[in-house]
Amino acid sequence: MTRVKRPSVTRGEDTLLSSSEVAKILGVQPGTVRNWTYERRLPHVKLGRRVKYRASVVEKFIQDSEVRAISRSGEDPESSD
Repeated sequence: MTRVKRPSVTRGEDTLLSSSEVAKILGVQPGTVRNWTYERRLPHVKLGRRVKYRASVVEKFIQDSEVRAISRSGEDPESSD
């Protein structure tokens, strides 16, 4: 029996995830993922009646949702001289 290597984003491949897998990654309920899908807030792939999510898109969704911190003085904390 030959084992199939699972695709990996780090190797330039992209894994398709289920809504429950995405929910675990994001720390939300699967219903929230389905709502975001319905609202088209979370990009997805339709395979017949099934809905899947590219791992790379989920990673980008997380990065795009990140809110940068600011210091109390209003300066950018990342720009230190």
